[in-house]
Amino acid sequence: MLFGQFVVALTGGLAVGALASPLTGLGRDSRKRALPATHGLHERQQAHWSRQWAKKDKAPARALLPMRIGLVQRNLELGARHLKRISDPRSPDYGKHMSSEEVIEMFAPPKASVEAVRKWLTDAGIAAEKISLSANKQWIQFDARVEDVEKLLVTDYFEYEHNASGSRTVATEEYHLPLELREHVDYITPGVRLRADPGKLKKMKRRQEREEVERRSTQPMYTNLEFFTDDNGAATSLPPLNSSVCDTYVKSEHPHMGPPYIWAPGN
Repeated sequence: MLFGQFVVALTGGLAVGALASPLTGLGRDSRKRALPATHGLHERQQAHWSRQWAKKDKAPARALLPMRIGLVQRNLELGARHLKRISDPRSPDYGKHMSSEEVIEMFAPPKASVEAVRKWLTDAGIAAEKISLSANKQWIQFDARVEDVEKLLVTDYFEYEHNASGSRTVATEEYHLPLELREHVDYITPGVRLRADPGKLKKMKRRQEREEVERRSTQPMYTNLEFFTDDNGAATSLPPLNSSVCDTYVKSEHPHMGPPYIWAPGN
């Protein structure tokens, strides 16, 4: 959804709206559900996620999920044009930022979309008093048990573990909606999207940076010391005592020269 990208620019920095995070769970029967002819695929996981995440057990049937249904927004093109006008010093609308209320109303989904989704949920057995519209009017939200959401979306929820950080989340490989609702719904969360815990990602990054520093600090500064030789021409790991690197290098490369060595000023 593009609402979050427009709102900060159009309001000059005011923030609107929030999201909830999913739960975790254990295993159940994982037989694939039959898809009724009245439904169609709405979202499916991207293939590359399977290389970053490991699918674990099924989420427990009676675990509670904080469901958020993102509705398709209006006036996205109008919002982009308005953003250009208020950002252009040559425009008479330059600097005329909108209030958060004006932005909400500009992008608010049609009332028909809200009512269609509400009816679908109540017909499926979700109590009307448990369903609400978010403050920014972009999300229909409710809490429901895993088993009820799985029937609603003709899907199955699993636990996933992020391979790198160990972060765990709940998601589904794909989910389905009634055909008449697909034009009203942008996406649903928890859904197919996999997001690692930001806190664990930061800890993982700090650990990797620390390991990299430690790795670099154990490497020698010089790895090719063959020009350090003793008086008999045998290689040594360090220059002779009471001698500088420059002295040793000159003796090695210019044996015809002898002390005292005379350097140009500044060398």
